[in-house]
Amino acid sequence: MAENSNMFARADGWSWAASSDWRNRQREVAYVGVDPGAHGGLAISTRTDQLYRTMILPRMPRHDLSDPIPTHKLKSGKKAKPRLLQLTDFRVIASRLGPVLENFKTVRVCIERVWGRGGDGAQANFTFGMNYYATLAAFDLLGYTPEFVLPRVWKDAMLGERWAHDKVGARAAVKHRFGPRPIMTSPRSTAGHDGIADAVLISTWLARRYLRVDCRDIAEAEAALSDDEDWLK
Repeated sequence: MAENSNMFARADGWSWAASSDWRNRQREVAYVGVDPGAHGGLAISTRTDQLYRTMILPRMPRHDLSDPIPTHKLKSGKKAKPRLLQLTDFRVIASRLGPVLENFKTVRVCIERVWGRGGDGAQANFTFGMNYYATLAAFDLLGYTPEFVLPRVWKDAMLGERWAHDKVGARAAVKHRFGPRPIMTSPRSTAGHDGIADAVLISTWLARRYLRVDCRDIAEAEAALSDDEDWLK
């Protein structure tokens, strides 16, 4: 696992990045995994065992959706609660990804396929939908066409029977495979960021899927896939 001594204070907005010496040797294929949730994350791998960069999906400033003139009466002494909306900022995602991905000959993108939950209210599902399509808009701006994967598909492949198929299990699997640093977003972090952990596993799943196609050395690809099977046991 590559190290980065300035993981919490990157001026370019990324949460973690591999060392520059290692990055300069990897210019073939980038595998981008995205967890598009409210606290989503993004990760780039260059092979199943080589993590490249991670970041929290950036958010726009909060917007107050409260009616400027309330149309309902309030009890004396009570104030209307502000309705705040904060969406994924697709422009910032595109501006951060563009300079990084242009260094690779091939870029593959995979976004987790998720839906709004039936028990949530209309506003919650509407907000979720806008965040989801803001993520799609970022890759559309860059000219990349993503593919999609169901949560159960990548979890079955990347968590197996060793780890629980939930946020805790995903964080534990990433820490075991790459160490804790890629999913830590501040010096106070202890558990790690859920969205980044999911994104790391999605990008790794994507790399496993295409490694035999993208890797020039078939023996090297088979060895990497064999190592992956070992860490799931």
